[in-house]
Amino acid sequence: MIGFLAFLWVRVGQTLKRGGGEPLSGNGVFPPSASVKWILMTGISGPTLGVACYQWALEGTKSGVVLPIVAMAPLVVMPLSLWMEGDRPGKRAIIGGVIAVIGVIGLGLAS
Repeated sequence: MIGFLAFLWVRVGQTLKRGGGEPLSGNGVFPPSASVKWILMTGISGPTLGVACYQWALEGTKSGVVLPIVAMAPLVVMPLSLWMEGDRPGKRAIIGGVIAVIGVIGLGLAS
């Protein structure tokens, strides 16, 4: 929601500054309806569901186990960005991912 409000603030400011500007959709201020759906879905899924699941995990599990698993989020994003945007991760990102997986496996075996 904050991202959507920031978008509106910037877009309205640009429109007022230029005296019109090119519209992103038919009315010149709001993004297309498909974009609004994605913005709302992202705003709800990350902060709301993500933090709720994180707190739920901390309630029943030690933080030393939960935090490394949460820190593996970039490992999920790398394949998704490759699939959705064609963005290939660099060697350092892959090496860091391998080290993170090895660390989580080590913590799992140690506990």
